[in-house]
Amino acid sequence: MSERTLPFFLHGKRHEIRPILLEEFYGITNSFAEMKNRYSAGPIDSRHLVDMYFRLFRSVVPTISRQDIEEMTQAQCAALFVLILRKLEGRDNEISTEELKKKSQT
Repeated sequence: MSERTLPFFLHGKRHEIRPILLEEFYGITNSFAEMKNRYSAGPIDSRHLVDMYFRLFRSVVPTISRQDIEEMTQAQCAALFVLILRKLEGRDNEISTEELKKKSQT
């Protein structure tokens, strides 16, 4: 598992996905389960969707705000979700230095 942070820019502000501790891993997996259950139960209103993503993203990106999530495009949300998944799976070492530089530039 990598202990490096993964930098990225969102709305002109630099953020970092920090290394994930065991307790946080447990919380994140619970958030994933909650999201899956909510999706299976039917349509989700935008307020609840933002709440779920905010809890998930905030656990590993402490600088991200609820407003940041509300203003994200679907593509931005999906990209951040994938980065967090890679971090959880210990696959963040697969992200090249060039890709990190690209994601961390304004």
